[in-house]
Amino acid sequence: MIQLTTAVVAPTGWVYPLAVLAVLATAACRPHRDPALMQLLSDQFWLTYVGVAVIFVVNVAVIGLSALLDRRPEPVFPRWFAWLNFVLAIAFFPGVFVYVATDGPFAWDGVFTVVVPSVVFVVWKIAMIVLLLRAVRSEEREALGERELPVPVAG
Repeated sequence: MIQLTTAVVAPTGWVYPLAVLAVLATAACRPHRDPALMQLLSDQFWLTYVGVAVIFVVNVAVIGLSALLDRRPEPVFPRWFAWLNFVLAIAFFPGVFVYVATDGPFAWDGVFTVVVPSVVFVVWKIAMIVLLLRAVRSEEREALGERELPVPVAG
């Protein structure tokens, strides 16, 4: 249920910054506007865009916890993936500091709020896709009674 809740809440958290981006793009169409206004809109976008990533801390931590609690002989996710999820949760957490840091590694453009989470997210996303495809294949094998699945033909 926690996973479902974060799956519903997280996308709504991204809608607001994207709406602000549209406002920022609209303001940029008039370059003669006050630079302070442009800075305000830019700050509003980046603070919400980077700061909302903290919701994924709960999301990926629950995936990690579920992988650790899966005691079946052939678990859906391997144990190392649980620990990868915990590392990702820790990597996403500094995003919450964008609201109090105006410069440095915890600011909206800092290494701990943008760079580290972005790199770790790409690693996690690739691992998640590979492991989910493997889990689906395993489930299909179980459903067919452990028979070997036919290899799909490209074309």
